[in-house]
Amino acid sequence: MNTKIAAFIAEVTGAPPFVAALETHLELKGDMEAFERGLRHVDRKADEDPCMVESFDQIVAIIERGDLSIKQRILGVCEVFRQLRDAGRTVN
Repeated sequence: MNTKIAAFIAEVTGAPPFVAALETHLELKGDMEAFERGLRHVDRKADEDPCMVESFDQIVAIIERGDLSIKQRILGVCEVFRQLRDAGRTVN
């Protein structure tokens, strides 16, 4: 996995608000696992699919934005996932 994506996942899962939310909202664990699977899928497919390269680049640009909160970056990545799904691409 791309080191920037791995670092973002670690940042999200290590954030105190996320850790606290896991204690009361157990479904977040499954949501985070699905989010990670989507990131890994786009990362893996970027090596073989030109469409995914563009999406991968968008995702990296979003997660590198220091001016956005973690929540805003997650929502930005989810928007890229939505665009891929709307275009008939699989993100899993």
